[in-house]
Amino acid sequence: MAKHPDKKSISKYTYVNWCSRGPGRWKVYLGRHGGKNGNFKDEDDAARWYNIEAAQLGRPLIEGVPVIPDVSLNDVR
Repeated sequence: MAKHPDKKSISKYTYVNWCSRGPGRWKVYLGRHGGKNGNFKDEDDAARWYNIEAAQLGRPLIEGVPVIPDVSLNDVR
């Protein structure tokens, strides 16, 4: 089970948010009204997923995200 971050529920990454409901705890929203969304157990995985999807949509990327192979993303949708 995902662990609540210390103190405030603020991610170290822009576009990544903590959510106490749902299957995953770290959420990423790439669009409203049916856009792409992701739920992740790990904050870094959420940021990596955002960068992959944002690159395809021409949106700004998150800087400073550790790079690892795509297969390790633990999207829990």
